[in-house]
Amino acid sequence: MTDGMIYHGVRKQELLKIIERSGLNFEEAANTFGFADSTRNPLSLILDGYFIQIIPMAREGHDWEIAPVDTVILSIIIPPSLDDDPDENTMTIMSDCGVAEFELEDAGTRINRMITFVGGATAENFLHQLRILYITACQTHGGYDEDEEGEY
Repeated sequence: MTDGMIYHGVRKQELLKIIERSGLNFEEAANTFGFADSTRNPLSLILDGYFIQIIPMAREGHDWEIAPVDTVILSIIIPPSLDDDPDENTMTIMSDCGVAEFELEDAGTRINRMITFVGGATAENFLHQLRILYITACQTHGGYDEDEEGEY
């Protein structure tokens, strides 16, 4: 795999390698904290304190460790906080602009963004989509400061 390679579909391990090669400080999440969509064998990660799931868009029995998928859903799950409610106005703006879809659940806020490799996409494009989702999560819960030292 090269940085400029165009992907038309990805397997679970290929996506994990893209994230590993990016230099992001992440860890695989062994425990899904009850948030998991376990029927589709998602890739679960913790990145900069956020629980992230990458869920393949395929039929339930599809094994994306063997056969690639052309579309995934990136999800960041933010547990509920006693002192910090999500900014409803930001959520509405981000949703209306097509940046992300928000789901309010008892377990917290789930922010989803669909990524497709149909027609081809580079690893950098996927990582850019992940950054957009990360910044959306930060904006929704207290703001994002570009001058702060963090993952992005």
